[in-house]
Amino acid sequence: TDYLDQFIADPDAPDRIIFGGAVGVATVTTTNGDAFGSGNNNQDNGFQFGVDVGTATGPYVVRSQINPPFFDGNTPGNFPSQGIFIGTGDQDNYIKLVLSKGTGNASVSGFQALMEVGGSTSSMEVDVPGVLNVTGIELIIKVDPSNGEVTPFYSLDGAAPVQVGNSPFTASGNLLAAIQGTYTLPGTSTSSSLAVGMISTNFNNTPSFKASWDYFEVNPIVPPTVANSIDDITVVQGGSVDSIDLNEVFADDSQLTYEVVSTDDSVASGNITDDNLALTIG
Repeated sequence: TDYLDQFIADPDAPDRIIFGGAVGVATVTTTNGDAFGSGNNNQDNGFQFGVDVGTATGPYVVRSQINPPFFDGNTPGNFPSQGIFIGTGDQDNYIKLVLSKGTGNASVSGFQALMEVGGSTSSMEVDVPGVLNVTGIELIIKVDPSNGEVTPFYSLDGAAPVQVGNSPFTASGNLLAAIQGTYTLPGTSTSSSLAVGMISTNFNNTPSFKASWDYFEVNPIVPPTVANSIDDITVVQGGSVDSIDLNEVFADDSQLTYEVVSTDDSVASGNITDDNLALTIG
């Protein structure tokens, strides 16, 4: 079979799966196949790639952006979803982070983070009003292979990442082995890298929709370093300082978030807006 022919799910609908195209994104038309639990395992179009990560590489972060129109402009009912996953590459050991109907509120969509280990699932859901109206959603999965903790985040239109749920997942079994870089294919001694990929469904016979992904990234999480130090600033009392872009001060691949905790001077104050620090002297 020609390699490119493998990306046509239906010869009568050649645009059902598009990789690249004029806009340079990956687009699939969903089916009702789903990897959820041990009773389904009929996921379609769960495209994935392997990444050599593990305890030796230290913490790492997986990112992808999904693009509108989400759910073809409809409010999701039942269980449609679109997002990303990491795992062993099978349908029983993975963590996914998806745009979904959230907690189930009929009028508000949101996100679901779900972990499946050996066919058993646990999940966290959040509602995010207005999420279907944004121009881009970045899905972020931070992984600490030393202890198996996996923390999901989302970012709307480039804003600071927001954690899904109050605590990270703690992986175990084959999923933990994949995260730590020690997983082997069942019944063999063949090592297998962590699978990272896209996942979507219109499960429970909800309307099919086109789902698009802009990019995938897997990067190490490194402690922040100062790339450009801030010179001493002299300000007369009652004056202010032009805002300082903190993203130009620190070099960090894991997307820092900032806050003003305290100042050494009772007359000095600061606030941060869109990663820009503004200072005022009393």
